[in-house]
Formats: sequence, C-alpha cells, structure tokens
Amino acid sequence: MLARIVVTVTVVLALAACTPGSEPSASPSDTASLTAAPTPSATVSPSATPSPSASGSPTAAALDCPPWDDGYHPDGPAAIDFHRYAGICVGMSFAEASGTFGGPPLEGDPSCPWVTTIVEAGDLYISAISDPDAPGDAIMFFHALYYADPAAATEMPATAEGITIGSSEAEVYAAYPGAFENTFDDISRGPRTQIVVPGPAGMGLVFDLSDGLVWEITWGDGLDDGVGGEFCAL
Repeated sequence: MLARIVVTVTVVLALAACTPGSEPSASPSDTASLTAAPTPSATVSPSATPSPSASGSPTAAALDCPPWDDGYHPDGPAAIDFHRYAGICVGMSFAEASGTFGGPPLEGDPSCPWVTTIVEAGDLYISAISDPDAPGDAIMFFHALYYADPAAATEMPATAEGITIGSSEAEVYAAYPGAFENTFDDISRGPRTQIVVPGPAGMGLVFDLSDGLVWEITWGDGLDDGVGGEFCAL
C-alpha cells in the first residue's frame, strides 16, 4: 500500500516555511473517503506511475530552484511548490539534493532505489521519487504523508496559498479555483478522492482527502491528472 511505504534513508531537518493545519474534527483512514466536491468535476483514472511531461522534466535551474538555509523566513519561498520541496527541485539527482539539508547522502532502499525519504519528522514523511528506469538520476515528483490524525496536524510544510496537511476540502478549492476532483478505484489502495491542481509544463499538486481533510500530498512532474498506484510496486 502506497501510504505505508517508508524508505530506510532518514534525514532529520527543521520544516521551513510551515503553516499550521486546519483543525476540523476528523480521523484518517487507510483509504481516502469519498466526499462531494464543491463544484462539478470530471472523474479520471490516472496511471499507476506518473511519467514526465511532453516537454520533459525541466531542470532545477530552468525552474528557479531557490536557495534554502533550513530556517524560517516569512518573506521567503513556500516549502511546497509545483516543482520543488524547499531547496530540492524536480530534475535534481539524489546526489545533488543530498547537500540541501546536510546529513547523510539521499539514497533509495535496495528494493526500491528510485524512492528516497528526505524528511522523517514524527508522523510526517516526505519522499522524492525518480524514474524507476533511472533510479536517483532525476527527481520527478514528491510525496508527503501524515500517519496521524490530520485534524491535529500542526507546523506542516505548506504551499504559498497556505494549503497543507489538515487543510479542508473547501480551503483547497478556495485557494485553487482551477482545481478539479479526481475520484477513482485505485487497484492498489481502493477508493480514493483527490483534488488536482494543474500547473505549468504538465506539473500538478494532488491532495488526497480523508473525511474531507488533506492527509496526503503528491506534487511534481506528470501529475496534472492525479496520481494512483504504489510508488514501490514491482
């Protein structure tokens, strides 16, 4: 199951540019609950493994990968954007990203070398995913998962619009008027409801919902239609 993948690499770091999550009453489940979208939207079934956009994976330099010093700066860039997490950007290799926060080199588990954990902080895990055919060569997208109750989440990394783990469905739609609902039966995980925010060059922000709250975020290249399946499926 996607939500239970934990790679062995551990990097402990301060969560920069964070925003406390919303706190409506809810509890997470192993599969996202099906909730009605505030606006009508299409239902799509994404492929199990996202592929780079037609224009290819943009380089970190082309997408203005910001410098990062592990501190909190109210006027600095948000932690989560379409093409990056903090100072780690789409197109970077695991080796290039290793120096962003210090600590040991970023590497994937031998059984799943294309996935590496870049944050392990309590119940929050953030991973970078590269192409399985070229493990670690270029990051394609990122994944954040919170194992505890999203209603109680605080100090989570957020987008520039303030959306994070624990944000409500209504808050996501208010922040992103162009978002749409993606509801499908994931062969690996069962029913899922996502809010997808299409971005530039085929990139996207994908917010998985549980009882109307965001509890999982996937973002990066090839995600403008949503995401499904398991990252470490054989």
